[in-house]
Amino acid sequence: MKNSVVTISGEQGKLNFARTEEWIKSFSSHYTDVKTVLIMPNPRSKYDDLIQLMAQFKQSSMDQIGIAPL
Repeated sequence: MKNSVVTISGEQGKLNFARTEEWIKSFSSHYTDVKTVLIMPNPRSKYDDLIQLMAQFKQSSMDQIGIAPL
């Protein structure tokens, strides 16, 4: 699998964690060999949202998580 960029939009600047969880489960079941995730937050992203999103990825098989730009 080549690198891919996925954007999951929320409403009113808030992440839709239910949608991200669905996507992560679907993706990780189809691409079991993918272990690395690079999160590229919006400049207005909240730290708590990033931590929660990282936790969602860690619950899947994708446990090598980075954030860019730092």
